[in-house]
Amino acid sequence: MSAERNEYHKAWRHKKYDQDPDYVHKKALKELYKTTKEWYDAKLEEQDGHCALCSISITGGKRLHVDHDHDCCSGKRACGECNRGLLCGGCNIRLGYLQQTLREASVRGYVCTWTSLALQYLRKYSG
Repeated sequence: MSAERNEYHKAWRHKKYDQDPDYVHKKALKELYKTTKEWYDAKLEEQDGHCALCSISITGGKRLHVDHDHDCCSGKRACGECNRGLLCGGCNIRLGYLQQTLREASVRGYVCTWTSLALQYLRKYSG
């Protein structure tokens, strides 16, 4: 892409942002999660402005992550039907690890994953 074209796109994005500060958020919600800012705001209100799992509220211009069922949709984008709730970044990552652990346990027919081994290790050395 030429430098001239890059400058054009940069100016266009700034103009859109000046017209609507939520433009980028609305665009991401639509493209990644097939949902709207109205859904996001309603879910945030339903959760009293906090992460659905740990009750942390996000401040300073940051937003909570839209949690969706990755088993429903392949890839990074969601279909919109599998959106669940809003999570902070830490809980979103932990939930992903937990889902992976449960998936591995169900495939193997028994729980012998890193998480289960780590729990056994911690129990062994707890007072």
